[in-house]
Amino acid sequence: MINKYKHVIWDWNGTMLDDVKLCVDVGNNLFRKKNIPLLTVEKYKSIFTIPVKDYYIAAGFDFTKESFEIVGKEWMDEYEERKYECDLHKDLLSVMQKFNEAGIKQSVVSAYKQDNLNKMIKTFELDSYFDHIV
Repeated sequence: MINKYKHVIWDWNGTMLDDVKLCVDVGNNLFRKKNIPLLTVEKYKSIFTIPVKDYYIAAGFDFTKESFEIVGKEWMDEYEERKYECDLHKDLLSVMQKFNEAGIKQSVVSAYKQDNLNKMIKTFELDSYFDHIV
């Protein structure tokens, strides 16, 4: 069955990197400062969307009163400080290894900044698995 694939395209945040709890925690730290109700993981998953600005609005931010860019920077600054608290999802490496052994190409795509993505991929020693990191 695995041989029916020619190329696997992975998503980084939340798919390969198990960072949902960190995303919720970082968000809740912002929400606490703004007196916005805190989110559970389940609530986060139910309202998270792209563009991210729509997620913040669904969570309770009012961007007529404060800048989305400032809120986004605050979130990203804390996330960047804490990103190495996260692990890869369980069994990810074994699945990637099976694709690799079967000669199936693999790529990773992300909305994450390219330099940051490259560093994370290298830190987790995944770069040898990928044909493309985008």
